[in-house]
Amino acid sequence: MTIVQQHNAVLKRKDMPKEMFFKYLWLSLCLLLFSACATTQNITSDTRIWHSFTFNTYEFDGKGKQDVEVLDFIYGDPRGHPNKCYAELVERGECQQGGNWNGLLYRHELKTFYVKWRVISTGETREVTLDMQKKLPANFGDKFELFFSFRGPQLYVYLVTPQRRAASELPNGPEATAYRKTLTLYPEE
Repeated sequence: MTIVQQHNAVLKRKDMPKEMFFKYLWLSLCLLLFSACATTQNITSDTRIWHSFTFNTYEFDGKGKQDVEVLDFIYGDPRGHPNKCYAELVERGECQQGGNWNGLLYRHELKTFYVKWRVISTGETREVTLDMQKKLPANFGDKFELFFSFRGPQLYVYLVTPQRRAASELPNGPEATAYRKTLTLYPEE
């Protein structure tokens, strides 16, 4: 056997462990990928929910007729990632007067609902803080929507459920979701 043939024979024997190594590496990566996908599904379904938060100042009184101005709001855990009016806007008195947020939210962060508003006709400032962990029903989950608006100076907070409203029930809450079962969270009835 020539030196070249001996060298090639040694290389072939060395390639065998290399091939096995890459097969095991490929198998390990596939298993890791599959377990990561399964874990993501569990995190999403167990601890995060698809949820909407919506508000406006004109739902019940009509556009241009509202007598309130939202000064600040927070929905969620103030120390986490809440939906809120940003501090710069609050300081300038430019808090948005309506909005709609949709997305995956951590269930444990849905702790607080706070809104501060001014009654334009009187200049009176009001604020309400609700402990959402006490207000939200046990079946609270995907596709629920928290909505707030005003009738005159009175704040109303609704939880729109994913279930259809029974024909025998009167509509409650926002007009756009009148076909869905809606619970009044505030004021308490």
